[in-house]
Amino acid sequence: MLAGIVAGKIMPAAVQTLRGLEFGQGSQINVPIAVLIWLMITPMMMKVDFTSVRNVRKKPAGLIVTLVVNWLVKPFSMALLAWLFFRVAFARFIGPGEADQYIAGCIILAAAPAPRWQPSLAYWLRSRSCCRFAQRAMGRGIGFR
Repeated sequence: MLAGIVAGKIMPAAVQTLRGLEFGQGSQINVPIAVLIWLMITPMMMKVDFTSVRNVRKKPAGLIVTLVVNWLVKPFSMALLAWLFFRVAFARFIGPGEADQYIAGCIILAAAPAPRWQPSLAYWLRSRSCCRFAQRAMGRGIGFR
C-alpha cells in the first residue's frame, strides 16, 4: 500500500491511466485489479482435484447450508443490523441518503461469501475436500467475489 501511495505521488498521470483501464466504458471493473485478483486466486485453484467435484451429489448438505446462509441468513440479518446502526444509532450523524447507501453496501457485503467460516462448516458437516471446493465455487459463482 505504501508503494501505491508513493507511486501516486511521484507518477500521478500513470496512476490515473491505470485507474481508467476498464472492461468496457462505464463498467467500473478495473482491469489491473481484476488481473491481480485472478493472480491471487490461481494458486488455490491449481491445487483442486476437479474430478472429485462430481462426488458432491453424494453429500450435498454443505452446499445447501452454504446457499441458505449466504442468501437467506446473512443479507437479511445484515439489513437489520445496518438499519439499526445507520437509521437509529447514528441517525444524527448521517443523512438519510448516505444511510441508504451505507445500508445497501452492508447488504452487498453480507451477500458476499466469506471463506473464513467454510472450513469450520466443512468440519461440522464432515464434508470432503470436493464438497469444500464446491461450496467455495458456488459461493463465488453466485456471489460477488
